[in-house]
Amino acid sequence: MTVTSEERHLHKILNRLFAIGLFDININSDVFYSWVTQVLIPVLPKNSVIVMDNATFHKKHNIQQVIIDAGYSQATLF
Repeated sequence: MTVTSEERHLHKILNRLFAIGLFDININSDVFYSWVTQVLIPVLPKNSVIVMDNATFHKKHNIQQVIIDAGYSQATLF
């Protein structure tokens, strides 16, 4: 089987996506907080920076605090 350069590139990208979630509900701060604490933080490599957009549920203080308390940095896109 021959692997194309596109397939190798896709494989590299997918190997870096390590906390993927699929939700069949509306996301709110409670759902996002649970995902951050139960899925993301336990598998996040040290020295990672969490980049979030400006969705309302990303801005809740308890979510930002749990990220800081776990030793990670965050950046917000505007």
